[in-house]
Amino acid sequence: MASSSRIRSGSSRSSRNRTPVARRRLSPSHTILVPLFNGDVMPQQELDKVEGSTTGLYFGMDRAITETKKFPSTLSSRHKHQRYIDVREGFAAESMVDDIYKLKVIVDQRRYYVCGTYDQSSPNNNESLITYGVKERFKGEIAIFFYSVYEPERFLEYVPKYGNANERDEAIKRVLTAFSKNVGSHIEKGTRLKHIVRG
Repeated sequence: MASSSRIRSGSSRSSRNRTPVARRRLSPSHTILVPLFNGDVMPQQELDKVEGSTTGLYFGMDRAITETKKFPSTLSSRHKHQRYIDVREGFAAESMVDDIYKLKVIVDQRRYYVCGTYDQSSPNNNESLITYGVKERFKGEIAIFFYSVYEPERFLEYVPKYGNANERDEAIKRVLTAFSKNVGSHIEKGTRLKHIVRG
């Protein structure tokens, strides 16, 4: 219900022919110049492409809790580390998915591929982050994908096991906090966007 009211209020604003003033976030298009993460690597050979899916943790704006979700992906039959994850297909339809921020976050010995949107004009914060104790306010959606510890360029097909639930929750909290701080500060304060961060 809250989601549809947000859409209605946005469309009524545009129907009055006002120039949107809050839509001044910084686009990450310049990130094309840096080395691509494996989540962006589309296998080159047509015969080598295999359609599949990659499991991620999804923190949606219209969700109160986290969702384990399958995102469409194209992977290589010969090189298991080559994979293109279609993150846009997994985010909510009303998300501002023209700008997707993609970072690698390192927490202890694990690496995470984290993608998110950010709508500076939104009056709402992502409440699903609170379930992991994140104190940063974030106006967008986030998806976390997991790399194998032993094969660092290969994505896991599941959420990995941790020593216990507290260890898992603390690791996810650190990933979310690092991503939220980096992207949020970049957009709201104009700080440099880092592409690899430690949580």
